[in-house]
Amino acid sequence: MTPHSPATKLWYVTATFPFKSPDTWNSQEMSFLARNFDDVVVLPEMLGSGSPPEQLEVNVSWSDGLARHMRLVYPAIWLLLTCTEARAFFLRCLMTLRRKDTWRVRPWWRVLKALGAASFFKKEMRQCSSEMLTVYCFWFTEAVVGAGIAKAALGRPIRIVARAHGYDLYDQERGRQFCALRREQFRYVDTVLAVSEHGRAYLAEEAGEFHEKVAKCYLGFDDPALSVDLAVDRPEEISVLSVSYVHAFKRVPFIYEVVRCLAAEYRQKVRWLHIGGGPGFEELAQLALGDPVKNLDVKLLGSVAPQNVAEVYGSRYFDVFVHASLMEGLPASMIEALAWGIPIVATEAGGIRELVGTDAGRVLDRAARPLEVAEAIVDLRSSGRLMHCRRGARARFEADFRSDRAWDQLLSHLASSKPVGQIDE
Repeated sequence: MTPHSPATKLWYVTATFPFKSPDTWNSQEMSFLARNFDDVVVLPEMLGSGSPPEQLEVNVSWSDGLARHMRLVYPAIWLLLTCTEARAFFLRCLMTLRRKDTWRVRPWWRVLKALGAASFFKKEMRQCSSEMLTVYCFWFTEAVVGAGIAKAALGRPIRIVARAHGYDLYDQERGRQFCALRREQFRYVDTVLAVSEHGRAYLAEEAGEFHEKVAKCYLGFDDPALSVDLAVDRPEEISVLSVSYVHAFKRVPFIYEVVRCLAAEYRQKVRWLHIGGGPGFEELAQLALGDPVKNLDVKLLGSVAPQNVAEVYGSRYFDVFVHASLMEGLPASMIEALAWGIPIVATEAGGIRELVGTDAGRVLDRAARPLEVAEAIVDLRSSGRLMHCRRGARARFEADFRSDRAWDQLLSHLASSKPVGQIDE
């Protein structure tokens, strides 16, 4: 595929990428974008730890300027003193927080981060000679507002596109972290891409008069070279996989109770492998490994570099992928499970029901008890649906999440977002 326009430039705003271990979706998506834009600059919002990879694509560079501006106060203060658009933004935020009677520190810190980002973008946009500049934010955060303030202040015809996933999408469920900025995000963005239809509907309702700026665009993943036979069935044991950060709202101990029920109540031989660390990992290890259960083999791998997770998926057979989070967008780990033909049994949250559908597994109510989830797994195996769901998982992945399909859709949004010099009122 050739670039969609000559002399195109993309600023790719990420969380920490390319620092730390590159996220699977960021590294794969960046390679695609590098093939379709003449020049790509990666702008992490946080520097994280470690060093970025020594080699990126030949037309890809990175800068720590955005991260530095977003964590300092003086760029925000200076912008307020020198930029009319920044002052108008600040006054709107002040009125919003006064109406909501919200004087917590965090909303104001996000306002300052947005102004810090605006200071960086205004400086860089003024120096950018490209007539075809797109700012693409992988997360729906303060950087969107910062880019929008700079664009409005300079009157440049720049596209601003953002994705929205989970914490940055379901703001009301996360304690309204973006309460001061939400309307400003919709005001300044040209297009915001929710990663699920459920998320799109949620954002469209929240956006009000800006609802036409909201669209759906699934994440894309490279298709793995399958080393697992989808027609194989292994009735002698149940092999369960789970992948998630170990945090209270992810409910990984709940998954332990599920596999414990399988082993104790159904007297099945069960192997459970969990990938993912987090603040609750030590407590999980004490729970799962401190009191061995007959017929239950538990292996907790902890944190695994995203680029190495595929090796685990392809190294052995898994009957089912289990997920029990209370809050989700569209989990990347579940999309990867579909790619490997692993059926999913999950409790409902965010866009999970549309991800699994009716042919790739089973979605239960979020109030389901561990025994009910265990029953669903046993039913999947005993009813003869397991092979059907394995093929259904692969079909679901190929239909919407394979990289060539999903990224072509992303590219169409990056190319077609309305590039205006003024901000919609």
